[in-house]
Amino acid sequence: MPAKPPETDAGHQRYVFGEFTLDVDRGALLRDGVAINLRPKSFEVLFYLVERQGRLVSKTELLDSIWSPAVVTEDAVTQCLIEIRRAIHDKSQDKIRTIPRRGYIFELPVSKQGGSEAFTDTKTHVAAIAGWSRWRLAVAFALVLVVGAAWWGFGNSGSKVPAGVESQSVVTSPSIAVLPFADMSPEQDQEYFADGISEEILNLLTRVPGLRVIARTSSFSFKNQNADIADIAKRLNVTHVLEGSVRQSGNKMRVTAQLVNAANSEHIWSETYDRTPDDIFAIQDELSAEVVEQLRLSLFGAPDKVQTVDTRAYTLALHARHLLNQYDPEHLPKIESFLRQALKIDPDFVMALTELARLYVHQGESGLRSLDEVEPLFHEVINRANEIEPDNGVVHIYLGYAPLMFEGDIRSGAPMIVRAIQLDPTNPWVVRWVQSYALSINRLDLVEALGLYVISRDPLCIRCQFDLGLSYLLTERYGEAEKIFGTIAMIDSNHVVPAHFQLGILKLLASNPAAALKKFEQEENQALKSIGRSLANHDLGKMREFQAELEELRQMDDVGFLVGDDLDYWVAAIHAWVGDTEAALELLENGVAEDPGSYLYAFQQPLFRSLHEDPRWVEILNKTGTSPEQLASIDFDIPLLQ
Repeated sequence: MPAKPPETDAGHQRYVFGEFTLDVDRGALLRDGVAINLRPKSFEVLFYLVERQGRLVSKTELLDSIWSPAVVTEDAVTQCLIEIRRAIHDKSQDKIRTIPRRGYIFELPVSKQGGSEAFTDTKTHVAAIAGWSRWRLAVAFALVLVVGAAWWGFGNSGSKVPAGVESQSVVTSPSIAVLPFADMSPEQDQEYFADGISEEILNLLTRVPGLRVIARTSSFSFKNQNADIADIAKRLNVTHVLEGSVRQSGNKMRVTAQLVNAANSEHIWSETYDRTPDDIFAIQDELSAEVVEQLRLSLFGAPDKVQTVDTRAYTLALHARHLLNQYDPEHLPKIESFLRQALKIDPDFVMALTELARLYVHQGESGLRSLDEVEPLFHEVINRANEIEPDNGVVHIYLGYAPLMFEGDIRSGAPMIVRAIQLDPTNPWVVRWVQSYALSINRLDLVEALGLYVISRDPLCIRCQFDLGLSYLLTERYGEAEKIFGTIAMIDSNHVVPAHFQLGILKLLASNPAAALKKFEQEENQALKSIGRSLANHDLGKMREFQAELEELRQMDDVGFLVGDDLDYWVAAIHAWVGDTEAALELLENGVAEDPGSYLYAFQQPLFRSLHEDPRWVEILNKTGTSPEQLASIDFDIPLLQ
């Protein structure tokens, strides 16, 4: 039964729905009389939706009514909805229903008690309610002054919007991109160190509250490009850019750095450091401290000091990281050798341990070494790293993914993944992998929110965008999915993800097999191209071509890392799409019995949708631990990201 609201005067305004009471005058959400913590903006959004129960409310309407005149992105609405749904236990999204591409509807019956007629200006009303006492208003006003003073100290970089640019692209907070430092050494042999010092400074700056730091993936994409600083800043949406160079000759090292204001391309600070190679940690500390000071971030605090490590071990680890980032199989023995040498010098060097873990994950996932071979090696190094730094977010990501990678266990790693983002919520790499895990357990609301967050800090992260596109596809927001995959197809020159294949799937779902075939033809992965051709040819009525492609697919040894190694999975998917239900289910049942780990993501594959009403489909999902009930029972409560 709905909770009985407390007795108050007739003017006390409340809305009751289910066991919840929205006490407008107190600014509180109650459940059975107990207050539930909600941020003010989330309360305003909930109030706005409850007042308009049963009516479609668009994101634009919410932004205009709750946030205007401030300029924010649609992510602000998404974050509030995530918090609200968690508060009112709306995991299934049947209380606040999302209408793809249109907005939200509050579906629960609402009983209004007390007060006058509902306010149409929710923001004005919430700010005026009695719960906002004089001291709260004073604190709010003081915060406005502090934030205003801090922003004034940064200057007005990015505050003017060029004609034709959407308001959400405006930079309204201090942000920086650290470009890879140039190797100016006579022998051109210090690229590993130039990259390493750039990355370490970037990592130090990510620990500064209030500063948005663009991740390595995007910053380093401009390496060896003669790009204009203003253009880089515009593409990465930042207020400042840090660039520099490294020059080593004999036992002398010179590091130069300069901080550029993106608004006018002016160099607002530059410095030259003449040191010996043994002073590299001091250089990093001095450089990051200078940048923080120049950005006036001392208001918010300074970054942590870099870990003190033997210079020889650090140099070896930088060599290894530089080679590992190239993903060239020929380099792998050398990478492991460098990292093992570094650990002989310093057995407690966490950076070397986590890079070794990354090496083993890459080898296992790409089939360069068997999972049975790399599993004990992986656990050896990551468990050692966890002993040394038990509060390291990156280490917890690896701990969380180990059960999924080595055992096909989708559930057990969740606590470690949650702990990772609690420990390191501003690290785009950590957030990106939390996003990926959220996708694996079908928490699509989180996939979108986390994806938008990390892309704002790493705009060129291909995998982040790909996962975001998948979440749109799976929620049938096909227009948004096509836009994401289309963008990836244009910028992903290394074919990191199969964007063309997904574009072809979208065309199939839109009953346009001719357009789908064109997209599939552009896919680089030959197995995916064959899969796509068979699907499109069937829908075009070209049965001879369909059978030929299907036979070619059956002759392949595997379909490659990007797709998954189990051929029967994809043959089953084709059979399901063309309506051969019995053949599809037989292949799936046999495959799951032999290797359930290869079928963990079958529940998300749109090609299997014709099987969803068959009882055997649910049995298959239960065997892989991915039925809706099993996934919903996974505790994955992560902090909201600002």
